[in-house]
Amino acid sequence: MKNNHWKTISLEHKKIYQNKIIIKIKNINNRDQAKKLVNSLIMIDAQILPNLKQFEYYWKDIISCRVFNTYQKYIGIVYNIIRSKSNDILVIKNYYHEILIPFIKDTIIYQVDIINKIIHVNWN
Repeated sequence: MKNNHWKTISLEHKKIYQNKIIIKIKNINNRDQAKKLVNSLIMIDAQILPNLKQFEYYWKDIISCRVFNTYQKYIGIVYNIIRSKSNDILVIKNYYHEILIPFIKDTIIYQVDIINKIIHVNWN
């Protein structure tokens, strides 16, 4: 979406490179054409996403999960994720404030239940 307008595009092909998905959009053949799409929102059918390994998650599956600590105390809902050099950071909102929790498997994040949209964290 660019300027509040959705436009249908077609993919020529896709590949995974260094844990990122690289796509070639049909009729986008040079850098100038591609630059016009910078900062656009792209919506794709989840069925074309590659299958992930165990304990890997798409952001779309993490966002809107309810988060609880080790004492089953409700912390909030994941409403955004920030990418950082060392690890992703969950942005969790509750009634009172925003909490940033690093997504570090086993140390901080000890259970992710995508089906029930629940994440358990080692966080007070």
